[in-house]
Amino acid sequence: CKRDVDELAALTPVGTRLHCVALRPRELLDTLFLQVANGVAALLQALCVLVLCLADGIAVTAATAAGFWQQALLDRWLPLNPLTVASWLDATLFHYMVIAAGFLLRGLYGRREPFWETVRLSLTTVVRALLVAVAVLYLAKVAQTVPRSLVLVSFADLMVLVPLVRILAVRLLSLARLWQRSVLVVG
Repeated sequence: CKRDVDELAALTPVGTRLHCVALRPRELLDTLFLQVANGVAALLQALCVLVLCLADGIAVTAATAAGFWQQALLDRWLPLNPLTVASWLDATLFHYMVIAAGFLLRGLYGRREPFWETVRLSLTTVVRALLVAVAVLYLAKVAQTVPRSLVLVSFADLMVLVPLVRILAVRLLSLARLWQRSVLVVG
């Protein structure tokens, strides 16, 4: 340490105090442990985001399937565009992209919120996604492949399924002890 201070003294201005800090093995291990712990925390956060993305995909797929089935029931009373499996897949992908983009823009994949706040944010995101989806359908004239009635019926189902499936996913993550974060309260 003395040799290092002497070498640094030749490079520093006169009057500057140099301190040599030697890490003990215990402090070095603690520093390495913190770096590993931060890496593990980042991996757990990524796993939580992945689980929530999958939960949203399941909710969107289920809502679109329910909309497909409900529209088939409505065909008896209302003349609607015929539905095919391709239009169902297009609608599912379209809904998921709009909803996932809404959740990403609002930061809902990484934040931990209380129950009712999660429900409120999910519902407002679904409503905004509906507005974007309807605007895209009308402006881009995508209605030939994705019937507007399917979008509206599916979004009615999404109003129930997205908050429900997200809450269930958070509960599963909590049971696996992946959703909790360690907090240090100072004061």
